[in-house]
Amino acid sequence: KKGCRNAIDSLARNNYTTIYYHVRAMCDAMYDSKYEPWSSYVSSGGRGVAPVFDPFAYIIEQAHSKGLEVYAWINPYRYINSTSKTGWGDAGGDLNYENSHPDWLLKWTTTERTWTILNPALPEVKQRIVDIVADIMDKYDIDGVVFDDYFYQNGVPNDLDAAQYNAYKASAGTAAMSQGDWRRENINDMVRRVNNYIKSTKP
Repeated sequence: KKGCRNAIDSLARNNYTTIYYHVRAMCDAMYDSKYEPWSSYVSSGGRGVAPVFDPFAYIIEQAHSKGLEVYAWINPYRYINSTSKTGWGDAGGDLNYENSHPDWLLKWTTTERTWTILNPALPEVKQRIVDIVADIMDKYDIDGVVFDDYFYQNGVPNDLDAAQYNAYKASAGTAAMSQGDWRRENINDMVRRVNNYIKSTKP
């Protein structure tokens, strides 16, 4: 806690106004989540092990007491980008999507690393991101939400989501978008859903 408090004191002294706290980097949680495992970034016990205190709650309390706003910083899709591992395995158990929802994941390997992201085309994935934002808003007095990497990772092979794209083309007929435009619209749709939820809940 001392490190958090010192950092916030320093920000306040130097006239900062807003903190972006990285609550979710790789489908994990640096806050008390009912959907995803605790992140190894805040737990000495590793992924899935609760830390000794809730860092997000403490940061919000300290920041608000000094007049700073706190935004929840979220990576909506990234699950893993690793040079040494291909998944999280038992760390986090069923809260890891490779165990509970492997059909939600797009996974590919390059010469440098293994990449896995949530499939932005799936309605279940879009709803899960809305649910995560809702969970955060319900539990924490945040001042905003900010997204990072809210796109298909560079180099996602076209065949990984070909089934969803072909189903879309069959339904859209001659009005069908290219795969690139369809992917961009999947992202737009997710952001639209999250924005609508936020504005209807805490405008």
